Amino acid sequence: MLARMTDDLAARLDRLEAESAIRALAARYCFAIDNHDLAAVADLFIADARVWSRDGVMDATGREAILRQYEGRFQVLGPSNHISHDHWIRFGDESDRAEGLLSAHAELWRNGTAMVTALRYDDVYRREEGVWRFQ
Repeated sequence: MLARMTDDLAARLDRLEAESAIRALAARYCFAIDNHDLAAVADLFIADARVWSRDGVMDATGREAILRQYEGRFQVLGPSNHISHDHWIRFGDESDRAEGLLSAHAELWRNGTAMVTALRYDDVYRREEGVWRFQ
């Protein structure tokens, strides 16, 4: 009985730590984008990640392609402030995989024009060697 309770407690603690790390990952993304920090962006994604947008403006697979995509975005993006809001994280049977839906908004300058935009990120997260990243 005690062993089962200990296992259950360890699993619950792992889930809470995973959720906290995933929330921090989303925050790190906002800061990396606002700082135009490609090195920080690179650390957010697994090697074969895919970043795409429903409107087709963004679609890149693999860390190098993702970095080139953000390089192009940063050329037209001036100062920005990405702010995350509600974050719904869901875990399945795999302890190193999760899915999430994040609502956010951004106040930014693009091509010299001030903009405010609503954002919704539909993400898959993967834990590799103890580190959570975007898949």
